[in-house]
Amino acid sequence: MTVAMRYSRDEHDAADIMSLAFVKLFKSIASFDETKGNFHGWVKRIIINEALDHIKQQARFSTTEFENADEPIINNAIVEATDAAEIMHFIKQLPPATHAVFVLYAID
Repeated sequence: MTVAMRYSRDEHDAADIMSLAFVKLFKSIASFDETKGNFHGWVKRIIINEALDHIKQQARFSTTEFENADEPIINNAIVEATDAAEIMHFIKQLPPATHAVFVLYAID
């Protein structure tokens, strides 16, 4: 659920991701090969892929146009004074595709 929460905006979306991921997991459990990796990594990859599919599906129904924006100014003193929960709150406010790319790059 923690992995799904990284890619979703709220617990309801994360629950949807998890339920679809578990369906895929149970359907393909026979194809798991322990010589290629551990079970935990395999399950995590299924959840991440399902989260990305969920984001793609939601993107079909929303149209967001990006304007040419200036490069943001980052004040390191503010970042250092901010706790992890507050940073995750700000990350969840990013547009879905940007949020997914950030989480894939910085966390997973």
